[in-house]
Amino acid sequence: MSRFVQVAKKSQIPQNSAIGVEVEGKSLALVNLNGDIYALDDSCPHEGGALSDGEIDGQEITCPWHHSRFNIRTGRVTMDPADEDVATYRVRLVGDAVEVEIQGTSGGERRSIDLLFVAGRRPDRCCRSALVPTRHRTRRQTSDWRPAAEAR
Repeated sequence: MSRFVQVAKKSQIPQNSAIGVEVEGKSLALVNLNGDIYALDDSCPHEGGALSDGEIDGQEITCPWHHSRFNIRTGRVTMDPADEDVATYRVRLVGDAVEVEIQGTSGGERRSIDLLFVAGRRPDRCCRSALVPTRHRTRRQTSDWRPAAEAR
């Protein structure tokens, strides 16, 4: 189940710039692009540079570390060295409050987590003792996980 969470005030985000926020364990970049607010993962998939520290040029944001570029509206990578898109999030404004849609869990739902690839290894190889994936997807997507005891 998803819900909107207030993460900032629009007045805190200067026009054509970005700020970094953290909400429920996720680091997000909030971008004010010509008065419209967009939210995307703050971590560059190439090596983890904070996109909120990058420069904005047109509809693109540049990672400050290795200059990968991403479309602010779609999260699509537009310039190497990154080869994966960044996740984007729905945003709504309630007065001056900026709210971002966050996926939540309830007791009856399976827990979904973002897959993180460490040194190019698949999660089922580096986390085998505790969790096993029921299906494997790309970094931007989520995978359902279950305890290793249930997998046998």
